[in-house]
Parts: sequence; structure tokens; C-alpha cells
Amino acid sequence: MLVEPTEPRERIVLECTRVCDRLRTLNSSRLATIADDTHDIAQRILLLDLRLEGRPVRDLPRLGDEVLEAQLRVVVADLLAVAGPNDDAVLAEAADALTDLRKSLP
Repeated sequence: MLVEPTEPRERIVLECTRVCDRLRTLNSSRLATIADDTHDIAQRILLLDLRLEGRPVRDLPRLGDEVLEAQLRVVVADLLAVAGPNDDAVLAEAADALTDLRKSLP
């Protein structure tokens, strides 16, 4: 049995990989059923990043269901790039959101 990581930075990387791998396998009709939830999670992660950077709130553009995976990867990478050693709670929040999303995927 594989041991799940407990460190927030490792968790967010693993969960992002799991979600993106799953999104890549979905056909367009199945992707459409979870597109809003996926975009909402990407928006939440963007807001966490903007808060850490002290930047104003902005909306993640809705570019289409087929690019949700890429958008999710980008916002996670941006969050990881800005998160410091004292930001584990923020990373854990993002990892939890990704875990919930993964569990809801068809």
C-alpha cells in the first residue's frame, strides 16, 4: 500500500497530478459535467495565490472546458512558486480542495 504524503507541498503536487491526469482522460461530454466545479477550484487556488502575493482579486478567465487542465496546472504552479515555509495552511487548503475535486470526478 502506498503511503500518502502529509506535507502540504507534496500533497498539492500529487493531487494536482491526479486531477489533471483524470481530466485528460475524460471525453468532452463528461468534462462538461464537471467543468464548473473544476473552474471553481482553479479560481479558489488563484485567490489563495493572489492573497499570498498581496495582489488584487481577479477572476480566472473561462477559456473553455478543454483548457481546464492547463489552467489548473498553472494556478497550482503559481501558488507553489509564491508559497513560503510559513504558508503550509494555505497549501493544505488548496490540496484539500483538489482532493475533494478528485473524489467528485466521474
